[in-house]
Amino acid sequence: MPKLPKTVRLFCAVVAILIFGLNAGICSASPNHFVYVFPPGSIDVYDMDNGFSLVKSVPFPLTKGQAPIYVRGAVASAATGMLYLSYNSYSCSGGELLKYDLVHDTVLWTRSYSFGIDSMSISPDGQKIYMPTGESCYQQGIWEVIDANTGNPIGQINSLGGGPHNTITSLNGAHVYMGPRYTNYLVLGDTSTLSVIRNIGPVSGGVRPFTINAEETYSFITTSGKVGFYVGDIKTGQILYWVCPPGFCWTSGSFNGISGVSHGVSLSPDEREVYLIDLPNNHLHVFDVTGLPGSAPIDVADISLNCKLPDEGWLQHSRDGRFVVVGDCGDVIDTSTRKIVANMPTLVNTRIYTEVDFQNGVPSFSPLSRNQGGYVTQATKVSLSSSSLSFGNQTVGSTSSAQSTTLTNNGASALAISGIAVTGTDSGDFAATNTCGSSLAAGGNCTISATFTPTATGTRAAAVTITDSDASSPQVVNLAGTGVGVTPVVGISPASLTFNSQTVGTTSAGQAVTLTNTGSGALTITGVSASGDYAETNSCGSSLAAGGNCTISVTFMPTAAGTRTGRVSITDNASGSPQMVSLTGTGASPATPTAIVTPTSLTFNSQTVGTTSAAQTVTLTNTGGATLTINSVSSNITSFAESNNCGSALNAGGSCTISVTFSPSTAAGYAGMLTIADNASGSPQAVTLAGTGVSAPAPAASVAPASLTFNSQTVGTASAAQTVTLTNTGNAVLTITGISASGDYGQTSNCAGTLAASAKCTITVTFQPTGTGTRTGSVSITDNASGSPQMVSLTGTGSAANAGNFSVTTSTNSVSTTGGQPTNFTVSVTPTGGFNQAVTVTCQGAPQAASCSVTPGILTPTGAGAVTAAVMVTTTAHSMQGPSARPRWIVPPMGEQGLELLRELALLALLTLASLLGRRKQQVRWTLGAALLLLALVSGGCSGLVTSSVNKVGTPPGNYPLTVTATSGSGASAITHSATVTLTVN
Repeated sequence: MPKLPKTVRLFCAVVAILIFGLNAGICSASPNHFVYVFPPGSIDVYDMDNGFSLVKSVPFPLTKGQAPIYVRGAVASAATGMLYLSYNSYSCSGGELLKYDLVHDTVLWTRSYSFGIDSMSISPDGQKIYMPTGESCYQQGIWEVIDANTGNPIGQINSLGGGPHNTITSLNGAHVYMGPRYTNYLVLGDTSTLSVIRNIGPVSGGVRPFTINAEETYSFITTSGKVGFYVGDIKTGQILYWVCPPGFCWTSGSFNGISGVSHGVSLSPDEREVYLIDLPNNHLHVFDVTGLPGSAPIDVADISLNCKLPDEGWLQHSRDGRFVVVGDCGDVIDTSTRKIVANMPTLVNTRIYTEVDFQNGVPSFSPLSRNQGGYVTQATKVSLSSSSLSFGNQTVGSTSSAQSTTLTNNGASALAISGIAVTGTDSGDFAATNTCGSSLAAGGNCTISATFTPTATGTRAAAVTITDSDASSPQVVNLAGTGVGVTPVVGISPASLTFNSQTVGTTSAGQAVTLTNTGSGALTITGVSASGDYAETNSCGSSLAAGGNCTISVTFMPTAAGTRTGRVSITDNASGSPQMVSLTGTGASPATPTAIVTPTSLTFNSQTVGTTSAAQTVTLTNTGGATLTINSVSSNITSFAESNNCGSALNAGGSCTISVTFSPSTAAGYAGMLTIADNASGSPQAVTLAGTGVSAPAPAASVAPASLTFNSQTVGTASAAQTVTLTNTGNAVLTITGISASGDYGQTSNCAGTLAASAKCTITVTFQPTGTGTRTGSVSITDNASGSPQMVSLTGTGSAANAGNFSVTTSTNSVSTTGGQPTNFTVSVTPTGGFNQAVTVTCQGAPQAASCSVTPGILTPTGAGAVTAAVMVTTTAHSMQGPSARPRWIVPPMGEQGLELLRELALLALLTLASLLGRRKQQVRWTLGAALLLLALVSGGCSGLVTSSVNKVGTPPGNYPLTVTATSGSGASAITHSATVTLTVN
């Protein structure tokens, strides 16, 4: 090997001292987890298990010129125990690589290249390094393949994308994933042919940090200028989703001059969550990815960073998934609480770090690389069907039956098995065999069997430890058992019995208790008994061999209602004798019938005497748990009759019907009781009955008033009429066969031969005494109603003729009105000498087109005070009449009387003139001509048939005498008085 430069030797010495110094604290059986951070100028080591405290910080002497080395990538191999650092130029040329032996704490070599370096990855076997030639190498997309043993380039893959930057190798080493910074595709390469298989995309803005899952089905890709990530389908090369955190989506390009605004994405080891850096908002976002491929990742948490990201940042989960470390920041997030729990200060100045775990002083870490493009999670490939085997009690010196677990290789490549052994304190008490061999094919499984042979009593424990090539190695199957001596041990199952509700005095079905001798010696049974309301039978006998069992059957027969307790006691030679089984049950009272009747009362409508109503029903229901015995069903009065379909018994839950009818014998109210005598509580059950009997339809005659009294009436004169109303108040037609009046009384009526129910008619009665003094009589109505004939008593007084007199006066001597308007006044008849006869009052003398009337027309004084009537005078107004062919007077109309007067005057004038003919002939001729002319005008010369509108004749204006006449009696004995009132018509 060529001699190393002095600065390299110094650096190697520092690293060796660093790791050697750590070994004193990490040589323990439990893994110790450390984070190696590579800030410019030093190597800082933090203890993950002790709050990320700084364990060691060693100056990093390598420089390029005067500047500290800028490390671009750090990868480690579990297969070789080697650590590799890439540093210096990432711009097409001048890159360097350092190889360090973690097992022997030795720098093995450094290499300088004509090409640049960047975030590299290493094959699972630790033999090849895939080195991007630098993100600033815009013109090409070359990944150099380097022999990890020698550092010599042995091939290259052209991704055909500009700016080779981030790299990941698949778990099986068959594929390499290349992220060109200035190309919008993630490139999948074949490591055997060094060729491109397919592109995954497109994405926008060029590929930045990315990661993939262990099965190579999904890729999670960040890009320049956007907060979020793409989910790519590796098998098809298609993009499934673009995801950004709601409320935090940034799509505006660079932030403060930094284009990698989501420069960090990490998939949790269990592949359930993706963590994402958000530079503009200084946050981490957590996405649930378990819904893939059917549904997009879901933002489930947004974590604000304590630090202020000075640069793009970086993310990586710890191997065990407990933590996420933020590069360019130093914050550490506990993934269980999503809280920031620590900070590594020197990680603020770099984003380059990796985890190295030590166990028993030997480096133990993921066989996969940590790269700046993300890292592949180590999904556990190995599973055990059972991680523990329990053998229970086993007699000391005897061997148990074998128990087994299945080891399955769920990975895509063979599992190398270096050893399967029984370890632990009591490893000598257990033995293991297996079918696994030294290798287990992908998808294969094998069986590991163990037996337990205790060498002493008590709890014995050990483990089967499987050492293999899986990251989770070693796998452990815990073994446990108890060594027991040759003694009986009693097991009882179940330890208690509970019985359902049981009727008092009846026996339940049996329930079983199993008695097992789990010990190593025979169990001697001296007695098995049950207490309380319980009884037992058993198959146990007096002895039970080790491992044997027997059955105890317990029954419950309660002697009273309520909770009943007891126990089964087993007396034997085992520890804890007597063994007890607690017993609980509930005694239930014997079932009884319960009678329910609905409804509890029946009411019948009015029912005609001698007829039977429609039936009404009563339902009898047995709601109890036993048969209802029905002794009788009866009614206490004969007007209520019943029939039923109940029989003599009614099963629990059954019902029957009782029909009741009502047959009244008289018109009256009825109240009765239906009773059901049975064996239920509250017997007899009762239903109240009610109904009303009504008579058959019949008419009923009512007269009102029942008597009439007439005022004193002059013998021989007829009084004013009085009326009696006959009403049929029954519910059938009233047949009237006769109506008559007796004595000095007469009657007329509008009562036909029949009168419908509720109908009425009127009987008019007058009184015409035939003598003086009290005169009695009656109206008799003969009909088909009860109480016929109906009678109305009549009473009146006859008075002598012309007894006394009367006078007539008016309320005014004159009235005035305008044609067409009415006027009125009153007339009074005042008796003298006890006059009390009827007086007829009339009015005469009304002018043309007018009338005069008196209301009432008959007044009957009482013999004391005056009686009055109203006199109404109506007139007619003049009005225009439409065109008509009628004579039209040239002179204003004067009325018929006026015309007649004119004619007479004209004739008189002619006669006068004729007598003077002899004396003044000339004058006479002139005068005669004038008279003839006047006569012609009056008699017709001034009239003619003219079609025109004319005035309709109304009441003429003028003064007219109106005569009001009052007359009582007739013939020679009649008394007449009158009064005059002047009517003025304007």
